Amino acid sequence: MTKEEILIKDYEVTQAFIDKIDGFLFWIRNWAIVSSSAVIVYSLTSEYRYIVFSNFLIVLGFLFVELIQKSFHEDAMKHSKKFERI
Repeated sequence: MTKEEILIKDYEVTQAFIDKIDGFLFWIRNWAIVSSSAVIVYSLTSEYRYIVFSNFLIVLGFLFVELIQKSFHEDAMKHSKKFERI
């Protein structure tokens, strides 16, 4: 493979990775909303009203996972911009 072919292949792989991470971020946000909604509904329909405060932990957990994925996304974007300058 020539140097240009390697660069093109690396760019394609990077773009596919960025698309995959975008999907993961969307998936994480959706599950955060669904989980929080389920806890709210359960706490309102049960006698344990204080369970609604566990939403704080759920949101923090999903936020932590999203920040990890976002750091991967930003690194891939920086890597991709190197190729766009070439």
